Amino acid sequence: NEQNLIYYGNVYFWKDGSDKPDMLQVIMDTGSSWLWAPSSICNGCPSDDSLEHSYLINNGEGIKSITYGSGSIHGDIVRGVVSLENSKSRAIHNYKMLEVTSANLPGLEGSNWDGILGLLPTGMSGSDLFVTQLYKEGLIPEDSFGVKYTDTSEGSEITFGGFDKSIVEELDDFTFIDLFDDMHWSASLEHAKYGPYGNLPTDEIKSAILDSGTSLILMPTSLFKAFQKTILKEKKTCGLLSGYFGCYCQDKYDFQPLFFRLENYEYRVSQENYIVETWNKRKKFCYFLVQGSDFKKGSMILGDSFLRNYYVYHDVTNKRVGLYGDYMMYYRTKVFTPVFLTILAKLEELFFVASADYITDAYVKKSDDQEKEPLISDIEQKSDADPYAPQIDEPEDVDPDKDKIFDPVAPVPTKIDDNAKDDPVAPKKFIKAKTVVEKDEQSDLDEDENIKKQITLNIKKKDLDGKQKKDEPEANPEEESKKPDQEEQVKEGEGDQKEAEGEQKEQEDQKEAEQKEEAEGEENKQDE
Repeated sequence: NEQNLIYYGNVYFWKDGSDKPDMLQVIMDTGSSWLWAPSSICNGCPSDDSLEHSYLINNGEGIKSITYGSGSIHGDIVRGVVSLENSKSRAIHNYKMLEVTSANLPGLEGSNWDGILGLLPTGMSGSDLFVTQLYKEGLIPEDSFGVKYTDTSEGSEITFGGFDKSIVEELDDFTFIDLFDDMHWSASLEHAKYGPYGNLPTDEIKSAILDSGTSLILMPTSLFKAFQKTILKEKKTCGLLSGYFGCYCQDKYDFQPLFFRLENYEYRVSQENYIVETWNKRKKFCYFLVQGSDFKKGSMILGDSFLRNYYVYHDVTNKRVGLYGDYMMYYRTKVFTPVFLTILAKLEELFFVASADYITDAYVKKSDDQEKEPLISDIEQKSDADPYAPQIDEPEDVDPDKDKIFDPVAPVPTKIDDNAKDDPVAPKKFIKAKTVVEKDEQSDLDEDENIKKQITLNIKKKDLDGKQKKDEPEANPEEESKKPDQEEQVKEGEGDQKEAEGEQKEQEDQKEAEQKEEAEGEENKQDE
């Protein structure tokens, strides 16, 4: 492992009449099919080592040129005796390969690796299949191989003829994906996300190629620009430096992991495997092992940044690839996900979070000793530059209106109202659904309160009527039968009383008249 960018191993070449091999270090490349070694006259080859021509046989089969993402090579088609071990009895005989006479690999001069061993499932342009030849000659038990890349100088490995059962115990532990096409170790790409909910546009991307010969994750330009815009929404100072897009940061955990759904499984790329921290002028800078490249329409490449997260099993016989790691989210069908998310979008946000957590717990396999993300305070602050990171200059601030580093991003985000009820970061469809639900619930609450008030008032009125009726004496049949007579007696008594009152009034009127006559008589006498 060279700086988490290149992984290579030993290959031995043999010649007749000698038990002493010539060894070269080659990149184990699942993105190409040819094995090539530099000739002693190679111009522009990556290292100073070369393979003596005496180890190869040139039958005049022609010449061949191969173009890679980082350059090209040119050479003669030859035959050789090749092995992965220092044992001639374990070698493939008469293997078709290339003896490279010229190379154009900018930036790779002076490398520690010498050539490339292609491991594609299908021979492209007439090449032999290395793993298949090992299997046909009885050197391995099955036509397959497993790859495990680490982020340390040791521990990376490749197993031919199966997989390492000390890492993956059973074949059923893998999540298998059928190849999108037989030409590559590829899978159908269903979606890509920055963080759990940050969907990136992948409508025009049909497949993802798993390529151990590519260091980075290579996205089509349109997808890479969307990734840049998503990062810049976090209001960081970002830019392109030495070919890498990155931002000033406190640490790599300022950013989210990446997620890719291949066929029915979603896989995660952790921050440790696609973000590199370095120092520049005493300021920490995080750059991403992700770049834009339109090398093949409708496809993207998941290179070592992705592969380090999983043990990858390449099944040549069954044309499938298996992945094993601590995060493997299963989607039951391609239709299940959009239908399920549409239903969730209509429900409460609380229910959505609970459901998402439930699904994660049910279908995500996590290692027991999964490393926890360190706190910022736990990271040792260093002033020296990281010796393994590429040298970079001070990044320029990104101005969305005057950006000369890459294409302008989305409009500058407006100020967010802190009093707003809706979460401005949540997906719009969830905000809309949540707002509608809240409105409906509020109207239902108002109606419930009116009903409660009515019921309360009615109950009070009924209680009062009941109390009045309860205070009245109960009816007695005997007294009820006497009531008419009593009423008549009362009426007669009232009549006698009225007559007496009338006689008394007449007497009082008569007496008053007599007194008045007497008074008038006295007045007349006085006048006389």
